[in-house]
Amino acid sequence: MLRRIAQSPQLQTAVRTAADALKPAGASQPQLTGDGPLAGLAARNPRPVSTVAQPTETKMVDGEARVTSPGHVQFQPSAQDLLNNPRLAPALGHSPVASREQRETFPVRGTLSDGTPFNVTGVRNQAKNAGDDLPLKHNAKTIVIDHGDMTPEQSARYEQAQRQPVFPNYETSGLDGANCVAAHLELTRQVFGHDPGPLHPHATPQEAARAVEKLKTQ
Repeated sequence: MLRRIAQSPQLQTAVRTAADALKPAGASQPQLTGDGPLAGLAARNPRPVSTVAQPTETKMVDGEARVTSPGHVQFQPSAQDLLNNPRLAPALGHSPVASREQRETFPVRGTLSDGTPFNVTGVRNQAKNAGDDLPLKHNAKTIVIDHGDMTPEQSARYEQAQRQPVFPNYETSGLDGANCVAAHLELTRQVFGHDPGPLHPHATPQEAARAVEKLKTQ
């Protein structure tokens, strides 16, 4: 049964995604050893479960920070986690569905945590299941914080969390407390039993990453 799961296209895609995300820029693709798609993967890519964040990017216009890229934050399991539990999604996060039937856009103005005024186009929509979040690729701007290897209990909670949205709806800026930052803090509590405490309503993904720096799975 495990061999059939390991040979499934969905798992092989997840494994390739994990391997690509963990491979340093410019590195050659290592070859799998053994006779299965998972063979040798954990030994080559030992990175533990991680918070992965793409920072929010802004530019100053007339004394106001204009958000040019909202960024994103999510959890990604390690190759070892995928070996231990092949059913895990390659990322766990909060994002909107692609459908525009209930999509709403509107201007949001407020202040960042440092007091800088900002503006961004807010987006509201229904949310995807947490396990359908697209894995962020690791690059020069990506923030990666390792937390350690998941315990069997944490892995089971991760698997449960991936089957439904963190919140029913998604909103970009944090105005509704339903963006990727708020969801990352909620998943930290649900999956890992760690409370990072409150953040500013318009906290950025990089601030969410800093808030969970002390999270250790063991």
